[in-house]
Amino acid sequence: MSKPLRILAVIVILAGISIAFLPERNNVVQLDAEEIMFEMKTESNMESVDNLAKMLIEKDPTLLIIDVRTAEEFAEFSLPGSMNIPLEQILNPDWKDLLEDFAGVYHKVFVSNGTSKASEAWMICRRQGFKNNYVLKGGLNEWFNLVIHPEKPKSTEDTKAMADYQRRLGFQQFFTGGKASVGSIDNSAVPTINIKKKKGPSGGCG
Repeated sequence: MSKPLRILAVIVILAGISIAFLPERNNVVQLDAEEIMFEMKTESNMESVDNLAKMLIEKDPTLLIIDVRTAEEFAEFSLPGSMNIPLEQILNPDWKDLLEDFAGVYHKVFVSNGTSKASEAWMICRRQGFKNNYVLKGGLNEWFNLVIHPEKPKSTEDTKAMADYQRRLGFQQFFTGGKASVGSIDNSAVPTINIKKKKGPSGGCG
């Protein structure tokens, strides 16, 4: 079994253990592990950093970012407009309405430093039949790599790589409080990220 599949298998097992403690609910259609694994393998549950940045800039009213890191990590750094539900609190009844009843209203994106914790949160909710949930691909580490510190492509790379880079420079200016904005969008209504550590969020790849 390849390393990515082993990681997926571990996440499925961990989520399965968590789900075992859920109260039984007759109105929930639970999905089996194979269906969840298929969605993860095809990455249909992933949201790209570029698209998330675009949705934030455009102030998409359907977007809801759920940061599943600890409260301490969230206080150190967070994406604009995100809310903090630590992974261990995902099963808390206080969040039931937000994660279930609003499933048809919000485009929910789970965020962690990497993807493992966000994927576990996604899987717990998906196992319960909740829809419109996604995982930020690469997590906040990838956000820093692509948005905050985009790397200029080599001269040998194609024109798409340069176009991606130019777009991300616009993202960088927008989210770090630069004077230039992306297109004609006013960035005054979007909170500026307070970057306390240039290297990005701490806490590893979870």
